[in-house]
Amino acid sequence: MILKVICNPDELDVDYHQKVSAFENILSAQRDGNHVVYCDRKLIRHFRGSSHLSSSSLQTISELHFLSREYKTVSNEISVVVHVLFDRSHYVNNLDANGQNIIEISYDYFNSTLRVQPSTLIPENDKDFDFFKIIADGYLNRKSNYNFNLKLSKHCGYGSHTYSVYSEYKSSQKLALCIVDNDVKYPGASVGSTARQFGQNGFCIDGTVEAKMLSVREIESLLPEEVIEEALVSKGYPANSIDVLEKMKRLEQISSGEFRKYFDHKDGITLKQALQPSWSAFWKDFFVAEPTFGIKPCAQNNDCIECGSCIKLDGFGERILEKSLEVMDDSHKRKLFERLSGIILEEWEAIGEKVIAWGCAPKAGRARAS
Repeated sequence: MILKVICNPDELDVDYHQKVSAFENILSAQRDGNHVVYCDRKLIRHFRGSSHLSSSSLQTISELHFLSREYKTVSNEISVVVHVLFDRSHYVNNLDANGQNIIEISYDYFNSTLRVQPSTLIPENDKDFDFFKIIADGYLNRKSNYNFNLKLSKHCGYGSHTYSVYSEYKSSQKLALCIVDNDVKYPGASVGSTARQFGQNGFCIDGTVEAKMLSVREIESLLPEEVIEEALVSKGYPANSIDVLEKMKRLEQISSGEFRKYFDHKDGITLKQALQPSWSAFWKDFFVAEPTFGIKPCAQNNDCIECGSCIKLDGFGERILEKSLEVMDDSHKRKLFERLSGIILEEWEAIGEKVIAWGCAPKAGRARAS
């Protein structure tokens, strides 16, 4: 994250040694590549040559002098930023200033070196983490003024435990971003059990953490069609899998981008499922073009008769995300973005923006002239 130090050097007298200790830890976050640190030049001038800072901190101060103009610009643009307040203690607060989310934290928070470790990303599983990182890398490559690395710790929630992991980070005031699927199976349906634990107003910044819910049922809904196709062709899938993909693409097109938002990309959906109350208004029409739909009694009376030959819109199996990640790992991340459109592009940009805000880190050995 960007740690923006808000400190008037003329007001450092109170608890001076404790503030210097916190400042040294904050500088170590920049030096260790865990967080980006921005200080204005007045503060930098105050500490340059100071006998109260270690030699490594003095070197970091010199580097921040050269980077201050660049960091100042980005710290005002990025969607989430930490303001470290040296005129308060035992304080955490959240603000929204002109669309930017600000986490205000008092300096004493950083008196422990544990507080300057990388932010944590809390996904539902390991593959989700890998996908979010690919998206963030692609987003970072598109932002020419973001000369950052990406550095995040990982703590998976593995489905039902995601909220408890998130709550632990929240209560212990650790910096963390949590992202979950919405598990919504058709328009107007309730969110799934994992997302439901966060509550109706829980997807926001709260103290030192933020929860984000995807606008699609599952993370597979965000896989580009070209990536799925490459996975089906090159990763050992049966030849008829391409027919499944072509059908999905056709249904996505005729639904104006709604089909994949709710489709189960792993298991697919049967007509029996589609005819359930509340489901049928959305799902039934996607089966109309199936060859045997017209002769199915259940299609006329919306009531499954357990015929034993249920029509199914197939999915791609449990490993489609894993295999698609293998394809994307071998792709140019920026070009992945260039081929996106519609809700997939919107969600990739939203995810990329959030993950970069929470996980941006300095590139090693960079110093620009002022």
